Amino acid sequence: MVGALACACAGCFSDPGASTASESASDGTAASDASDGTAASASSSSSPSTTSASQPSTSGSPTGGPTSAATDAASSSVETTAGACELTPECQPGQTQLGDSCGGCSVEQRECGDDCVWGEWSCVADADTCGVWILRAGDPEWTALPIELNGVAQYTPDDPIQAAFNLELSDTAYVLTEQEFHVIDLESLTWLNRGDRQDMFAEATEQNLEGAISINIGLAMDGNVSNKEAVILYSDEDYWAFELAVGQANAIFQDEGPCCGQLDTWMSPHAPDPGDMRAIWLDMVGNPAWNPINVFNCPPLIDGTPLTRYAGFIVVDETVRLQDQSGCGNFVGTVPYDQYDPFTLPLAPPSPDVVGAALFHGGDLYVFKADV
Repeated sequence: MVGALACACAGCFSDPGASTASESASDGTAASDASDGTAASASSSSSPSTTSASQPSTSGSPTGGPTSAATDAASSSVETTAGACELTPECQPGQTQLGDSCGGCSVEQRECGDDCVWGEWSCVADADTCGVWILRAGDPEWTALPIELNGVAQYTPDDPIQAAFNLELSDTAYVLTEQEFHVIDLESLTWLNRGDRQDMFAEATEQNLEGAISINIGLAMDGNVSNKEAVILYSDEDYWAFELAVGQANAIFQDEGPCCGQLDTWMSPHAPDPGDMRAIWLDMVGNPAWNPINVFNCPPLIDGTPLTRYAGFIVVDETVRLQDQSGCGNFVGTVPYDQYDPFTLPLAPPSPDVVGAALFHGGDLYVFKADV
């Protein structure tokens, strides 16, 4: 049963014999395959520059021509602005300054404007000290916290994080490193346990993982939430499918196979290179604000059906790739990371370069830093 679910989940696990389907996004909501910009790290603080700002031209009208009052006023305005930067500069344009702590692992930050005057202070997450970012359902901003969360240091990850997944029927999630698994209570944000990854996933021992995803077997069958999850781990070349029940110590192996470029669901231009993925989450309900895409050529869905169940992939090229989980399993959209709705909110996780894993549970999105 889990083997069949694995074939329908996370793109790597669709039936290789299924027909290729093309995807498109409505109203231009699926952007180009790569973002031209990168998300700036909130922790960066450039030192004051000693280079003087370049001055705009203050020349008047051409020689011999009349000079109007409007021209004089414009010239005066330019001279005043230039004078402010030249005579009484507080800072250099574009310079940032860090201030006091403002909760969790966040700090106050302000930026110098084009007028050489400091802007207002705002609270930003310090990527050097933050390890976990949480966006609670309905919240207008993220919560950024150190990797230690609420203590129990002996269970806290201390090696680079490679993947994470949750159990739908409990508030428990697993965070995986190369050698270990770490158990976290998502309600109290407390690390509960740790152990050897080979004891839990013996068939995928010592594999460098690109991500993990779990799908509740009851929900996948359009029924009630069950106590069993289909858990899929994958590298840039292979996947491994397991079944894990709430309270069960070791996962039961179900299937393995190659991943993923040769599969029909990965033929879309929106499909990422498996080796470029940094994190994945699965949303079995769907938030329209996060995936404003209508799907086409994705049977059995009717053309124009809004994307609901989906998987979100954070990719190193500064994009989020969206994959349908209700019909054909195709990748149906690409959105620049810094323009994707959740990551435009205050205190959002920085660039995908620092991201190691993600999961979605109870309407909340969790992102974990790779190097803790």
